[in-house]
Amino acid sequence: MAPHHHSSPATRLAVLISACCLHSITSPGTAIAAPLQEPQPQNQLIDIWNGPAPGETTRNPGTPLPRRPEELPPVTRISNITQPTLTLYPAKPTNTPSPAVLILPGGGFRRVVVDKEGSEIAAWLNTLGCSAFVLRYRTADDATTTPWLKPLQDAQRAMAIIRSRAAEWQIDPQQLGIAGFSAGGQAAARLLGDGGKLAYPAADAIDQLSHRPDFALLIYPWNLWNPDTDQ
Repeated sequence: MAPHHHSSPATRLAVLISACCLHSITSPGTAIAAPLQEPQPQNQLIDIWNGPAPGETTRNPGTPLPRRPEELPPVTRISNITQPTLTLYPAKPTNTPSPAVLILPGGGFRRVVVDKEGSEIAAWLNTLGCSAFVLRYRTADDATTTPWLKPLQDAQRAMAIIRSRAAEWQIDPQQLGIAGFSAGGQAAARLLGDGGKLAYPAADAIDQLSHRPDFALLIYPWNLWNPDTDQ
């Protein structure tokens, strides 16, 4: 969780989420609750780049891979993503703007798990009065690509996009956090440590906005640093 100078509502939300996750892991014998009914997404697949993403020549929102029959419930994995997108799961409307979380699912950078570590987490966050955005970041298909770079670029841009449209989506731009799972946790950690510097050339006014989260959750982040390659 990113440090804060004061205990804001967003910080308290992050503490609550972390505590709930820890309790669920360390309380043997606790009955497993029925899965939450996943919310209906709003503005399905919101494009975050004007034109192709940095370094891309194609615009493919991704290809679903066949589900594995042994997984219950089934898990959806998306591969070959060159056009990164956001999916908004809004909190129930209230008289005040809601906190929001950008979710970076896992998938080993070769795919993005959009439900198990995406929409299912969004459903839970919605019960806390928090809007959620699931990011389908770009995937890497070869070993020569630095795997976290494109997801980092997409996450930086997504954070700025959300802040730029905060009023439209009824969220508080000063209560915007990030949650990363597995490989998504590595990309989120890179964003937290980027010192506010973009990993791509700024292209428009959106890129001038802060992409710094107000709080962060790194959930089983994967391979944060390889000392042999400094990646």
